[in-house]
Amino acid sequence: METSAKENIGIDETVTTLIKEIMESEDLRQYHPRTDIIDPALMRPGRFDRHIQVKEPDEDARISIFEVHTKGMPLADDVDIKKLAKNTEGYVGADIEAVCREAAMLTLRDNLEASEIPYKYFKEEGRYLTFFI
Repeated sequence: METSAKENIGIDETVTTLIKEIMESEDLRQYHPRTDIIDPALMRPGRFDRHIQVKEPDEDARISIFEVHTKGMPLADDVDIKKLAKNTEGYVGADIEAVCREAAMLTLRDNLEASEIPYKYFKEEGRYLTFFI
């Protein structure tokens, strides 16, 4: 299938717009946990001011991250932050934040009058909630 010059210009404009939006995105620039899956064209020199690799958090760091993201959340007695941290190896701060937020949302979807978030909502079908591949 051949594309006309007019179609190529449209594609180029779309790609340029996409790159501009990505570059302005604070989430990508500061918090993207998987730089290995970002298109190398986006990582060329001059695109980002700094490129800093941060290792995945260890268990103690994940405990701290869970504590930050569950602060102010009414957790049920069966929620064990240490157990959550132990079972979420490979998760980064953004993943853990998403797990905590989703657990709260699942609790409210099940019972809008819920007064606490039980452990079962931190898991889905026996797995810890995952949102990033």
